Amino acid sequence: MAGDFERLRGKMNKQQEPRLRFQGFAGAWEEKKIGEILSEVRRSIYLEDSEKYQLVTVKRRNEGVVSRGYLLGKDILVKNYSQLKTNDYLISKRQIIHGANGIVPSELDNAIVSNEYLVVVSNNDVRTEFLTLVSRTPSMYRKFLLSSYGVDIEKMVFNVEDWKSREITLPSLPEQTHLSLFFRRLDSQIAESRAVLEKSRQLKKAMLAKMFPANGEKIPKIRFKGFEGEWECRKFSDIAELRRGLTYSPLDISPNGIRVLRSSNIDEENYIEKNDDVFVCKRAVNIPLVQNGDILITAANGSSRLVGKHAIIKTSRPAVHGGFMLLAKTENPYFLNASISSAWYLDFIRIFVAGGNGAIGNLSIGDLNEQEILIPKNPEEQTAIGTFFRQLDETIALQSAEVEKLNQLKKGLLAAM
Repeated sequence: MAGDFERLRGKMNKQQEPRLRFQGFAGAWEEKKIGEILSEVRRSIYLEDSEKYQLVTVKRRNEGVVSRGYLLGKDILVKNYSQLKTNDYLISKRQIIHGANGIVPSELDNAIVSNEYLVVVSNNDVRTEFLTLVSRTPSMYRKFLLSSYGVDIEKMVFNVEDWKSREITLPSLPEQTHLSLFFRRLDSQIAESRAVLEKSRQLKKAMLAKMFPANGEKIPKIRFKGFEGEWECRKFSDIAELRRGLTYSPLDISPNGIRVLRSSNIDEENYIEKNDDVFVCKRAVNIPLVQNGDILITAANGSSRLVGKHAIIKTSRPAVHGGFMLLAKTENPYFLNASISSAWYLDFIRIFVAGGNGAIGNLSIGDLNEQEILIPKNPEEQTAIGTFFRQLDETIALQSAEVEKLNQLKKGLLAAM
């Protein structure tokens, strides 16, 4: 990747030329109608009742073509299917406005799709890998939307002929290949970073299950050396003080005021400060300011899926938590933050907040205060557990930031190149 960046050179933003380009390529890109450069293909296939066939689907948000399993021919009721080949470019006609398109990978060679999909192959004008790059740009997203019809965003249908009448700007085939290879390498780097992040998240999940007692038990499966005995049952109110957040009006908002912490300040279980955070004037703040080490908890956020999100606060300037948030103050915040990531808390949220029906949720101070939880009798064991998960969370935060950095780099390069 480093060598690729060294070969990039900036350009003035001329019409039909990218701002950033690899050395050796010059001149304007050529504007053509999509229909003029597109090579559709349909490899019709007769489905034998006793044969197994692999079916595929295209994930939203440009996340690629994936298998959806195997079926016997007799179990595929609609017989109007065609066969795919490696490097075909596939568009879902019912999901394209959500980014459902991509390249067929080698492991899905010979899989089949219905006529709900548009299949395109490379030709002397355009490479299918380059089409996947263009499909990620805002301009192509807009073309997909303009060429779709329907009253429900989830049920809009793609008008292929209308899309073909629109224009696309293309470089030469060698430049298309160069760009495709560059972004393939960048995608590979992003995938590797995501895999490392996911591995850390799975480790945390596993350790939470083993380092906190399972339901009905009082001793965890894994323990730091030197600690033994049963954990004790305590009410949440015995170990933490919960505080309601600030209620304010639009008239209280001031760009030079005090930051208001909301659910958007919690990413997974990491505290973040954002450019679009709300600030209120000092006179509107009638509750204590938050402190580093306090735990921020989402009390209500429209969806019960989001209620109960939490993170340790690490604010860079004075802040206050908003009205839909709770604040937990405790002597051992990193232990408590880990505890409310474990099974008892997830069950509590599911039963007392979500009700298992996906309804709008609200986390009550009274319910949480009365909730019984298990904690080690020895405060040193609490500290040891808290320190372990604090370090793991910091690692996850760094890995998450690396993934976001690469995603932003890709977004910027797509716009510039």
